[in-house]
Parts: sequence; structure tokens; C-alpha cells
Amino acid sequence: MKFCLREVREEYRRGAEEILKEQGQEISDSAGIPIVLKEYPSAKVTVRCEDGILTLGGSRQVHYYRALSRFLQEGEKAAQLEETPLFRDVAVMLDLSRNGVMKISELKSEIRMMASMGIGQILLYIEDLYQVEGRPYFGAFRGRYTKEELKEADEYASLFGVELIPCIQTLAHLRTFLRWEENKGLCDVGDILLAGNPEVEKLLREMISQVSACFRTDKIHLGMDEAFQLGKGAYLKEHGYREPFEIMTEHLHKVYGMCMELGLEPMIWSDMYIRLMSPDGEYYGLTEGQEPADGVKIPDRLRLVYWDYYHHDKETYDRCISFHKKLTEQVSFACGGWTWNGIAPNYAKAAATMDAGIQAAADLGVDQVICTLWYDNGAETPMQTAVYPLIYFSQLCYGASVKDEALEGWLAMYSGYRAGDYRLLDAFDNTPGVLADNEGADNPSKYLLFQDILLGLFDKQIEGLGMTQYYEELAKKLAEAHYQASFGKRIVPVDKDKPGYRRYAADTLFRYYQRLAQILARKAELGIRVYQAYHAGNKKELAAICELIKELRADCVKLKDQREELWFMECKPFGYEVLDIRFGGLVTRLESAEKRLRGYLAGKWSAVPELEERRIPYRCVEDGDSHRLCACNLWERIVSAGNLDGV
Repeated sequence: MKFCLREVREEYRRGAEEILKEQGQEISDSAGIPIVLKEYPSAKVTVRCEDGILTLGGSRQVHYYRALSRFLQEGEKAAQLEETPLFRDVAVMLDLSRNGVMKISELKSEIRMMASMGIGQILLYIEDLYQVEGRPYFGAFRGRYTKEELKEADEYASLFGVELIPCIQTLAHLRTFLRWEENKGLCDVGDILLAGNPEVEKLLREMISQVSACFRTDKIHLGMDEAFQLGKGAYLKEHGYREPFEIMTEHLHKVYGMCMELGLEPMIWSDMYIRLMSPDGEYYGLTEGQEPADGVKIPDRLRLVYWDYYHHDKETYDRCISFHKKLTEQVSFACGGWTWNGIAPNYAKAAATMDAGIQAAADLGVDQVICTLWYDNGAETPMQTAVYPLIYFSQLCYGASVKDEALEGWLAMYSGYRAGDYRLLDAFDNTPGVLADNEGADNPSKYLLFQDILLGLFDKQIEGLGMTQYYEELAKKLAEAHYQASFGKRIVPVDKDKPGYRRYAADTLFRYYQRLAQILARKAELGIRVYQAYHAGNKKELAAICELIKELRADCVKLKDQREELWFMECKPFGYEVLDIRFGGLVTRLESAEKRLRGYLAGKWSAVPELEERRIPYRCVEDGDSHRLCACNLWERIVSAGNLDGV
């Protein structure tokens, strides 16, 4: 199609051009479908196509881009479309601190996509991933953003009316910075800063002032979550024991004061505040109708962000949001896109928790909702997998349908694959033995890929669940999805002459997951086969297994290469060394297992001690319990029962 943008105001035109160009549309000042913008005093998104004129209605800039995108998807079907946003601010948080530091070109692509969905705020979670002058160890060897890069991203976001917000840490979650000997005096314990220390306060002033100077917004997220050991390390030695709530409150007020001096509007994750008031010390342990503790006062301009990625029942969200509202009216709700489950996304849990949480937030008048896209334990899950939960989230926030037919248009714009195809990625962990919608967040695809076949730490957990057949079927379905997308003409080739613009790059993603399913089909129960053959004295079977291991090693090398391709499409090189080591370790341990078994078969040794060890479940399961599997998201706990972290 060709569109005429002559009547579009200059400040909105560039964003429209970027979205139209990405979607392969023509732009003209004299010909094509004329676009007219209609502004509403209240939040509303409309599409009207009458007398050959396309009228896009909204009250915010991103509303027009959402309306335009709906028209691009549906054409005349969207000619009388109307949506009502449920929230004043619809936001997404991108985790850029778990080794995967998104390239600026890729970040711009994310900005375009989110603007087209009507998402008006993006929080960049950057623990130590930005420059602080005079602090060479801050983000060293981590791919930190330069000030120029952050300003470039902010400038680009402004074309779409998207507010880019720094999301940093000012108390805990600074392990990668505090690891350096240079910073020893700044640490309380673990990843927590030493509250009350003058040098720490100096550092915080530098961090807040320098990172905020890179953005137009006056908003800043200060973090302050999960400081569980606050006051129990160097602080305890210097000051003696103090109640953590007192330390937290004192520290918060100091950092809040720094923000006030700079004219900033701060927000924090609320969990530490709530835990310290909760009867059982748990974040979600509040009782119905509970009142805040005496004397607790939230600073006037501080926003609390209640995060909950776990509950499938609306009642929990109702109770927790209501309690937050007793503390302050400035309450945001953060749900989870579940891109952090392991090596594959957990869409079923994301959908179930979003459904309940977003509805509760809307019912209770929350004005800002945030979809968090974490990438825990090394960003093993490719960032492209976030497109499905982002679409689902944006549809909920605009009161729109989340049925497959409603999702298909968005997925066609940004991947070329269908909703059912994406749910095949969810199927990697939504296997036999999990709860409905994978409520327990089990992640068998990760631990069955990386576990050592001679140790079999998870073999007892999957016994009798038919994982070989399950992943064989999944591999076939992924092959069919890839065939239909590629040869069914749904995939449009990437335009290599337009760097930064790509359509339907998901082909690479689905080929990677197809190979992963093929590998899991052979490896998931391989440790069980080895153990049984060894104890049965079946040397013929062990010899056949050695040949299978040899083939499997070659396939795992190809898997590593495919993951590397995806990483460098999305991220800076820093951090990839961790995945390189993990995939390399997988290949090496398969080689070692083959060598050990061949040595046993050749009579070099009379036994294989690893196989003499009796298999036990990783998580004990009661008889009759349908939840047979378990969650283990940390690679270092999967590959060995030995010590990989610490002394």
C-alpha cells in the first residue's frame, strides 16, 4: 500500500514513516491513502476509513501508531475499530543486565515494535551497564552502554513519543560491580551496598546524576529489591545489629533526597518494604485486610512497583494491590513475560498470571502497568521470544481480544509465524509431569539439555514420563511450522540493504528450537538408557549408545553455532562467553562420557563409578502427586553436584 502523510503533523510523521518503512509500505506527499490524525481528550484508540481517507484517533502519540498497525494488519476489517486503554501508562521493562546487552540497532527495533503496539514507556534495566565517570570497574567487560548510546536510544524513542526510563539498582543486585577488589569497601554483604557509608553515598550521587542525564524523562527506577541480607555483613561489624527496616528506610530517604535535588520522580520495587511489614516475612504473605505497620510513611513523590509474576488467582493480586494502596496512591503493577524460565519461554504461565494480574490492576485503579522481560542466569532464552508475551500484554492493556485470531495479525507483522507456532516454544517446558499452565515454572528443557548423562541428576525426576517421544513429536511440529512459514510464503526475507530494519527474522529462531527439540529427543532419557544398560551388563547397548553420543556431540556443536548466530543478531559480544562455555561444556562432557564408556567396554577399567551411584530424584515427589517434575533455573546446579560457585 501507499500512504500520503501530508496531513500528519511533523512531530508524529517520522514515527509513522519508520513503522511504515519497516512493514514495506510506500510513503508519499502527494499520492496514496491520506492519513489524518484525530485527537481525543480521553484515552481512546480508533480507526476510521471513509471516502478513501484513513483517520487514526488517540490521545497519545503511541495510540496513533497502534491504530496504524491495526489497519496494516486488518485493512478494511479495522475500518470501524475502537479500543479503550485500561491504564494511563503501558510500559515494558527490558532486562539488559543478565549478560545479554542489546545492541542499539536492536533496541531501536524494539522501540518501533512497542510503539506500534501502543506501549508508551520502556524501562531499561541496567544494573551496572552504563558509564559512570571515574569508575572504570563499573560495568567493566560487561558491554556497558556509553552515554552517547543511551542518548541515541532516547532520541530515537522520542520520535514515537516513547518514554525511555533508566531502571538501575541503588542497594542490592550489584554483584558484578562489587566483585572487584577496588570496590571492597562499598559492600555490606554479597551483592548489597554498605548503607550509610559516605563513599557509597558519593557513588550513588554519581550513578543517579550521570545516568539520568542521558534521558529526557524525569522518571527513574531505583531498584532496591531483594536485599535479603541487608545489615548482616560489614554493616553489622561497624554499627551492630539494627532492624533491616530501619536501615532500609534510612537508605531510601537518602537516595530519595538525591532524586529530589535533581528534580527526578523515583520509583522502587516494593518487595523489601512489604517483606519487612509482612507477618511471615514473605512478599505475598499479607493477610486479607491487613493494615500497614505503625509509623510507616512512604515519601510523597515515591512510586511503589508491586511485582508479581507467579500467581494464577486474581484474589492474591487484589489483596496485595489493596495493601499497596493503603501506603500510597502511587502504585504500579509489574507482571512477567516469563522469558527467563531457562532455555525456552514459559508462555502459558505468562498468560495465566497476566490475565489475573492485569484484571486486578484495572479493577483497582492502578495507573501504570509494566511487563517485565527478565533473562535470569545468563540470557539463555533469545530475546526474540518476547514478541508473543508483548503482544498478549498489549492486547490485555487495550481491552482487546487475546484469542488466536487477534494475535495473528501482530505476529504476522513481526515474525511470520502463527500463535500456535509460538506455543510450540512454550511446549519445551510444558511437558508431561507439570502443573496446568506450568504453574510450578518447571524447566525440563534446560536441565535435560545440560545435565551430565553419567551423573543423571534429573533422571529419576523424569522416569516414566516418555520424554523421548514427547520431544520427538515436538521436533516434528516445529519442522512443520518452519516449512509452512518458509514455503507457505509467510516469511519475507530480511532486507540486508536496510540495517536495523528486519521483517520476519523469526525463521532463525524457529530453526534453533527445532534442533533443540531433536537433541532433547535423543538426550532427555539417554542417562537412563546408559544406567540401565550398564547395570544389565548389556555391552552391545552401551556400544550403540557410544555411537549415538558421537552423533549427538556433532548436533550440539551445530546448536551452539545457531545460538551464537541469534546472540549476535540481538546483543553485544560481552556475555556470550558464558553461553559459549555452557554449550562447549555440554559438548565436552558428552565427549568425556563416550570416552569413559568406550574405556569400560575395552576393559581399561572394571567399573564406571558415576554409574554405580544410585539415582535419586532432584525433588522428592509424593506418591499420587501429578506434579512429577521440578524447577531448576541455575546452570551451576544442573551440571554438577559439586561446587561451581564460591570456595
